[in-house]
Amino acid sequence: TYSVSLPHFNYDVYVSAPAHVPYSGTLLVNGDMVIDYHLGFAALYSDFELNDGNFVSNYAGGWQWGEPTAGGITAHSGINLWGTVLGGTYIDNVDWFLNSPELTVPSDATLYFWHYYDFEGSKTLWDGGNVTISTNGGSSYNLITPEGGYTGNISALGALGFGGQLDEWEQVEFDLSSYSGQSATIRWHFASDTSVHSYYGWYIDDVLIGDPSTSYEIPVVSNDDPRPVQVVSLHQNFPNPVRNSTTFSFALPQNIQKAELSIYNIKGQLVKSFKPNINEGPRFEIEWNGKDSSNKPVASGVYFYRLTTDQKEITKKLLLLQ
Repeated sequence: TYSVSLPHFNYDVYVSAPAHVPYSGTLLVNGDMVIDYHLGFAALYSDFELNDGNFVSNYAGGWQWGEPTAGGITAHSGINLWGTVLGGTYIDNVDWFLNSPELTVPSDATLYFWHYYDFEGSKTLWDGGNVTISTNGGSSYNLITPEGGYTGNISALGALGFGGQLDEWEQVEFDLSSYSGQSATIRWHFASDTSVHSYYGWYIDDVLIGDPSTSYEIPVVSNDDPRPVQVVSLHQNFPNPVRNSTTFSFALPQNIQKAELSIYNIKGQLVKSFKPNINEGPRFEIEWNGKDSSNKPVASGVYFYRLTTDQKEITKKLLLLQ
């Protein structure tokens, strides 16, 4: 039996656990809000909502933690993330690092994170970023390669990396099994050249080192939260990938007149839709069992779910593994 003592948070909760300890349970917050969490065999998990996850930027004007305010970019989940220059575009001739906390890499570990990027370059990738790992206390870093590889060679980095423009959130994964048992730090490295810089840069969110099928956080949806909901928000479904069922959670301001949550397949065909009773808000949970409107199981694959209101639309992506 393991126990964890946490301070009284007012909103989302996340926990980092030793690689061999699967945390699971319920946390009572401020006397009446209940948060369920399950971190499986995660060595690191953070959605950056309450704080910066103990990540460290080498330059305060470069990698920044908080809510993005430029280019219409929003976090993958919640409102906060790590990104390059949250309030505008990056500048010329920079070399910016973002380091994770030091951790012990569990056996068969995989690094997962969601990212969104906007870099100078198309045929030639002038600016961009990559991910490296140090196992010697930061004395040196080695490039690690995502499943499917990088976009190409980045001029400003002088190495392979992500380049060009990715105008939607994408989850990437890196096999860390060759570093099993070692103390390591993960680094996100961004660089730009000496010319054009009218681009927003790189944003990362929901970082996990572990198994995503057994490690996830369930956001606060309690209507006992005394704070008023100011904007429409839609959380990433949990768990994701989906094997049996998953839960969608979202919040609606009091002045919303109508809302609908719809699930679509990769072809854009409607699979299932839900119409919540907006009078029961402001926070909602909807469970989906992987079946369509005819109650037939749908095939494994990528699906999109969209929250549509009279004020705003938000779309996110999930992976179904039947």
